[in-house]
Amino acid sequence: MEPFCTHPDVFAVQPVRNPDDADIFDQAVSHLKYQTPVNGGATRQASVRAGLEALASEAPDIVLIHDAARAFVTDKVISRAIDAALITGAAIPVVPVTDTIKVVDATGAIQATPDRANLRIAQTPQAFRFDTILEAHRRAAREGRDDFTDDAAIAEWAGLTVATFEGDAANMKLTTPEDFAREEARLGAMLGDIRTGTGYDVHALTDGDHLMLIAHLEVTMICEAPKIGPLRDEMRAKIAEITGLPQSRVAVKATTSERLGFTGRQEGIAATAAATIRLPTIRALSRSLLDLCRMRKLTIATAESCTGGLVAAALTEIPGSSDVVDRGFITYSNEAKHAMLGVETSTLETFGAVSKETATAMAFGALEHADVDLAVSITGIAGPGGATPGKPVGLVYLAVAARDGRIAHKECRFGACSKR
Repeated sequence: MEPFCTHPDVFAVQPVRNPDDADIFDQAVSHLKYQTPVNGGATRQASVRAGLEALASEAPDIVLIHDAARAFVTDKVISRAIDAALITGAAIPVVPVTDTIKVVDATGAIQATPDRANLRIAQTPQAFRFDTILEAHRRAAREGRDDFTDDAAIAEWAGLTVATFEGDAANMKLTTPEDFAREEARLGAMLGDIRTGTGYDVHALTDGDHLMLIAHLEVTMICEAPKIGPLRDEMRAKIAEITGLPQSRVAVKATTSERLGFTGRQEGIAATAAATIRLPTIRALSRSLLDLCRMRKLTIATAESCTGGLVAAALTEIPGSSDVVDRGFITYSNEAKHAMLGVETSTLETFGAVSKETATAMAFGALEHADVDLAVSITGIAGPGGATPGKPVGLVYLAVAARDGRIAHKECRFGACSKR
């Protein structure tokens, strides 16, 4: 739902859900704005009609009908759907067929081989003039037709010409366990920064004391007693609950130190924990920032030095970002910082271009030159040259200034890494 709820051209989102899933649904979309959900029917067709009837009082011009099983719909596909419906009145996203298709009879014998150049795989969201598709659904219900597998089929049956537009190969349905495994692997491959951390902890044992262990993913207990085996599943379940992970992703092991050292003398217990994390992508972080600003009705401007516009580019790459991002200042040189943002020459000479003071001045300067609520600034040493005593390559200062005068700043030391 989120891509539709945050799309600038979508004014209402009407969920259709199974009443048995109400609690799960409410928790999953609590941060989104949408119409009051309606209960679905016994078939997809009945569920779609329930959603259309719920929107009848809104009388929208265009309606997009989307299957929740296609969880990876993009802003671009939604925009293409709206544009296509405005032009044609009925259109669906499609992707080419790459496999050879066979038509078989009841015995499995091949009857024909269609030319795949004329075949397409239908996707959603399928887009229609609202009044037209609503009447087609009502007519199908009156005539007892409940066997249509998508809304384009109902539109065709009702005599409408349905156009097609470019879909997205990644916008596939999640139906079988294999589908989920495939998409999990695809999404995992898109996460560019995977990190592994290992921790080590020791607890001394005393009379009447107790031990509480909180760990993440893989835990190894080093002790002579107690025996961990009988407690392993209970510990895995508790760690999974604490970390929010499936229990299948948590491992608990145990070993002894062969009666050597403090663990061998049963004076204490040692434990190691190894965690693997995947950091969010720049695109995911940008989308989260834009969504937060929309929720709080904030607009922002950027003022960049060492990044040369990369922050603004990451934000504006997200479709619809113009309702949050007003403008960006690229001030690579000291002269640009002074001319475009009003950073005082004395600030630059006293503290240097790479400093908390300059970052703060850049943020307030952006506020003065743009009618926005927040300004984000960044200045640093991208390298490979430019380092000075006390200011190594990778030193970056960030600042955020608010219209009410509040300022936040942070010093980061990234080392010799790229701007991205």
